[in-house]
Amino acid sequence: MVKLSKGETNELLQKISEDNQTYGLIFKLIYVYGKDARSILTLKWSEVNLKKDNIRFKNEFFPLLPMLKKDFESLTYSGTYVFLEDDNDNLDNRVDIYRKKLRYYLNDKIKQLDLPLRVKHVGLSITDLRRLRGQHLLIDGVDLSIIKKLYLQKEGTTTQFKKYLCFDDLNRLKYPCDDMEVLFRDYTDLCIFDLHEYDDGDLQLVVTDHEDFETLVSIDDGVLVFMDSSVPKEYVDKISEIYNGGLLGNLGVLKSSEFKLVDGLSFIRL
Repeated sequence: MVKLSKGETNELLQKISEDNQTYGLIFKLIYVYGKDARSILTLKWSEVNLKKDNIRFKNEFFPLLPMLKKDFESLTYSGTYVFLEDDNDNLDNRVDIYRKKLRYYLNDKIKQLDLPLRVKHVGLSITDLRRLRGQHLLIDGVDLSIIKKLYLQKEGTTTQFKKYLCFDDLNRLKYPCDDMEVLFRDYTDLCIFDLHEYDDGDLQLVVTDHEDFETLVSIDDGVLVFMDSSVPKEYVDKISEIYNGGLLGNLGVLKSSEFKLVDGLSFIRL
């Protein structure tokens, strides 16, 4: 089953990053790219292309998100590996030691962070975090074949992979997606927004472009209402066009603090 919602997972990753930037990046990479801890811990600088904005796993290239690129740029380039020191010790031993540190962090340190009790005590493992990415994508409507490509699953593994994701237990198909570029463009966002400051039951959505724009809107009897009269006309027109085009019709399936990305804007359910 799904241990954390997409919004809860995003909040968790944000709080980890604030507490330990390196661990935060590792956990983000595990989640975003659906990779096991070893694949991330043995990532080499030669596999991260900050100029072309891509990242490589087993000779397969994936888009490097701007928020992850910024994290990479904050690290010190000091050797072959991004997260491991260059030395003569056995690589497997070094990976195991680091992985144990990550497990300890998830099991113990995380309980000290400013997180909801449910997130703190959900009992999340590294494997769970990896699995959540595929589950969230399925729930959002991404085609299973694209998710298999993200996870670098071989042919003939569909049945086993479905069991891994608890496929039959998931409520799927919000917005169909069958393209890897679209997956990273419209279905991948680690931005967290503090929605608790808005204490008005009539307000339903926060709309933001993650840069310099954020506003509140309400949908009342099918009518889109802007709660802030100072919203620039370009955003009023864009949001209205998206709403009138029917792309927000099933926001009711989102839980509080979860979001849908449409044309560069996030529509976040309160």
